[in-house]
Amino acid sequence: GLNYLALKDYAKARDRFLEVTRQAPYSFDGNYNLGLAHKGLKDYRAAIESFRAALSLAPEDAETNYQIALCLKALDEAEGVREQYEI
Repeated sequence: GLNYLALKDYAKARDRFLEVTRQAPYSFDGNYNLGLAHKGLKDYRAAIESFRAALSLAPEDAETNYQIALCLKALDEAEGVREQYEI
């Protein structure tokens, strides 16, 4: 999956990370990278869902919070962005 992310083949990366998260739903990396793949596909709501799953496993991870804020911004949800940055 990481190779597909690096190649910006987000659909294949998403498929790989969906499989990872099915087999290991408590994988921070699997959920985080699935979020990146969704974000690359501009499926921001699915990306937020994956990033929030990752965040539930590592609540203090600043990068994951940042990725959620970027997705909210892309969805033009300014209030959500402010709330995410306050976390």
